Amino acid sequence: MRSNIKVISFSILFLILFCSTMIIAQNFDPTYIISDEEFIKGNSMTLDQIQAFLESRNSGLKDKNLWQKFDFSYDIDSYFYDYKITKNKLARESSPAEIIYHASSKYKNPDYNSKNCINPRVLITMLQIAHSLIDEPNNIKQSALDYAVSYNQGDDKYKGFFNQIISLAFELTKSYNARNPGLQPPMQILSSDEVLTIQPQNRATAILFEFNPDIKDILIFKNIFESYLVNYSIQEVPISDGFDFPVGDENGEGSYLSWNGNTYSGWYVAYDVTDPNYLNHTGEDWNGTGGGDTDLYQPVYSVSKGYIIYAGNLGNGWGNVILIKHKLQDGTFLFSQYAHLHKIEKSSGEVARREQIGTIGKGHNNEYVAHLHFELRKSNMEGYSPGYWPSTYGKDTQWIRDHYYDPSDHYYDRYSVPGFINANRNLNPNDEIIVKGTAPDIYFLKNNTLHHIVDWTTYSKLAPLYGNYQTKTNAELEQYFKGSKIISDGLICQQQNDNTIYLIQENKKRSFTNESVYTNRGYKLSGGDPISPTVIWLPSGMLNNIPTDSKAITDFGKTVSGELYFTKNGQKTSTFAPGETINSHINLTAGDGYTVYNYVRITWPDGTKKYAYYPDGQSSGNYNFSDDKRPLTTVNGIGKTFNIVTNNWNTHWKFNSYTITNSTTKGQYTVEFWYEDINRPAPNNVLFKDTKSYTIVNNQAPDLIVENQNASPTTINAGSSISVSCTVKNQGNASAGSSYLRYYLSSNTSYGSGDNELGYDYVYNLSSGGTSSENTTLTIPSNTSTGTWYILFYADANHQVTESDENNNISYKQITVTEPSKPDLVVQNQYATPTTINAGSSISVSCTVKNQGNASAGSSYLRYYLSSN
Repeated sequence: MRSNIKVISFSILFLILFCSTMIIAQNFDPTYIISDEEFIKGNSMTLDQIQAFLESRNSGLKDKNLWQKFDFSYDIDSYFYDYKITKNKLARESSPAEIIYHASSKYKNPDYNSKNCINPRVLITMLQIAHSLIDEPNNIKQSALDYAVSYNQGDDKYKGFFNQIISLAFELTKSYNARNPGLQPPMQILSSDEVLTIQPQNRATAILFEFNPDIKDILIFKNIFESYLVNYSIQEVPISDGFDFPVGDENGEGSYLSWNGNTYSGWYVAYDVTDPNYLNHTGEDWNGTGGGDTDLYQPVYSVSKGYIIYAGNLGNGWGNVILIKHKLQDGTFLFSQYAHLHKIEKSSGEVARREQIGTIGKGHNNEYVAHLHFELRKSNMEGYSPGYWPSTYGKDTQWIRDHYYDPSDHYYDRYSVPGFINANRNLNPNDEIIVKGTAPDIYFLKNNTLHHIVDWTTYSKLAPLYGNYQTKTNAELEQYFKGSKIISDGLICQQQNDNTIYLIQENKKRSFTNESVYTNRGYKLSGGDPISPTVIWLPSGMLNNIPTDSKAITDFGKTVSGELYFTKNGQKTSTFAPGETINSHINLTAGDGYTVYNYVRITWPDGTKKYAYYPDGQSSGNYNFSDDKRPLTTVNGIGKTFNIVTNNWNTHWKFNSYTITNSTTKGQYTVEFWYEDINRPAPNNVLFKDTKSYTIVNNQAPDLIVENQNASPTTINAGSSISVSCTVKNQGNASAGSSYLRYYLSSNTSYGSGDNELGYDYVYNLSSGGTSSENTTLTIPSNTSTGTWYILFYADANHQVTESDENNNISYKQITVTEPSKPDLVVQNQYATPTTINAGSSISVSCTVKNQGNASAGSSYLRYYLSSN
């Protein structure tokens, strides 16, 4: 099926941009273009990052006032309302970057009843493909903006830059949400002059081919997307080193000099999160102790390092608002919001801790007494609009508590827990200290990572080097990433007076052959950030009692690969039925010198996703499931490590067996298996990941399909013969009885009662997995009109076999029918002598009758006539 998005012609652009790179790479896999995660990553770029990207390409779209020079929208019939901006204003008075940003971010909010959103990079790629608008520095034309992404070109309803971008984002989102995850139904694509049948591995690939089935054009999309968008350096959110309060001094205290000339003693919170007097409140209202408007114009500070992702006026209820994204040491994000500002002092880019970003105001049109509305949003608020107010969408008090931190020690149950800021005042990433919480466990803290010290003997050896332990609250310790133990598998370390870098594996120390082998794996020798593990220095002699592994770590094993698959009765398969046992295997085929945690996540037929794990201390049996991420196996609540070494290759680890019952939900299940380096926090810690799907059918049954269908020639005269061939395969889990394969001529790819049967083949019994090769010669009826037709290959056309899936029996081959073969008689070389003659006299005539047609002519009469003309 084709959507109403018009096919875009890429050929000219391809010659301009990529003639020096590639046409079609030999290893190009048309079943997987980009990942679903990348396709719907609506938050991949902030508004400032989109603008910065356009400027980096010197694009004509970088002009923020382009809307003043061109018409951006004609018939404003849009789906888009957001950020309290009317669609007319957004369409007519927004920069190209703003329109791209809003088109992608609009669908992030679940209250718009849309589960996903479109990556702005996809929209940017489409702009480049259609009219080279990204790499076009000058001479932007109205005609190019009118159909900027070639969406429904010619239909004035979609005319204009705004309508084009919004409509494309809406259509891509709608198509994505309508599809089930995992493998997609087979579809036909064009490759040169032939039609290929592929089965896309994911939704994104299917959608791209749905909108343009030409493999050459989709490769161009992939090249553009990967060449300068995926690799474009997006500003990283800096890692927080701690949090302070947004007004007053760093402790939210201190006097202030009011605009009225008086000095007041401090600050207080009038309303806090889900305040008993204001249960729908999402943050804290900070006021100066002078009351009234005495705190008007006082400075507002960023509570921590971060990156501004929004700054602007949201109108009634909000006024000027700034939203900053922060990153914790474990890779978790949170968001601080500052509202009702009188003035925005900084509107974009990276901000420092305690950097002034604005001043206290009274909201839009002075609708409030002066105060600062301050929020700390949790990571699950990613993508919500800066002015999101939960109660507007029916969210209750518990929802607010689940999505917003309490910044200060003023929570709804009043002082029962410390607020987020006080619990996270100091997150220094460069600590090299020994720490202890209220529990008996002690840790070595370095580079934002806690390494559990396994016993007091080990501690006594480390203390002379790093000092005695320092006490921290359990809340403080919860902010750090949990790394390897000292000394246990996975620890990367060096001894004093020994320059060798070791990795502890299988209770032995393995050496990296040189520093480059170590750094080539993304590790650092010292310093850096929590996504780059560093060496831990141990006292001299501390590793002496640990045996040395003779096999050193080289570059040979820095890439990890493997295969996830399922078996039944010792055979690989992806179809199962009640009473059968699904065996899940992982086969490690490459990789050496890593210690990892294993993770498994399963997607049910209804789209539900959960992490699978075994009960603590177990590594087999029935899964437990959790919405929260956790390793497949744990010991005492901590992930059980697995060593990736060469002697684990090709061991075919069967990590789960499960017998299907009649009550098991039928349909497609998708399993994700991956390894995470225990020394490296997210997001760069995944060493290998494989995703495979299996289907549970109602019961054991055959399933006949047609593969490898072919027709020759593909351009044929009506009335002529055509050779066809194919393979009938039983992909079900039971034998199939005999059946008929029938061939039809159809004007489309679906069978209808009006389709013309051309012939048939008899197919004998097929065991599960069995195939039958069929071929025959058919005749195209002579009265067939010219144009595009389809030969349908219909397995079990008589419905003699009861199958698990009755809707996948038909495959097709496209052909072109031309005029039927006909004779064509003409007269040539005609003579008459004499050419001047008396009436009543004789004349000699001669000629040649020629058949210049493409079919034989029967006998006929040549007659001679005397005519005046």
